[in-house]
Amino acid sequence: MPMSSKPLPAAARAERYREFAAHTLKLAQSTQAHEIKATYLSLAQCWKSLADQAERLSSEFPDEPGEDEASPSARPLAASVRPPQKA
Repeated sequence: MPMSSKPLPAAARAERYREFAAHTLKLAQSTQAHEIKATYLSLAQCWKSLADQAERLSSEFPDEPGEDEASPSARPLAASVRPPQKA
């Protein structure tokens, strides 16, 4: 799955997280090692929880701004964050 530098809207993130959950479930099914299977199942549950949260956010805040439309209160913070300078 290609990664983008632009943040996804909450609804798209929910879909992506569900894809990750499905993939980790397939990985869990493909292994015989109990510890690894348990880890994959736990990870799949985490992805599902994230998807559920993103879905709730998308319904609570349907007009979530994209990166280019960051809220005015976020702009000063983003502008004030600078990489450390070399000594």
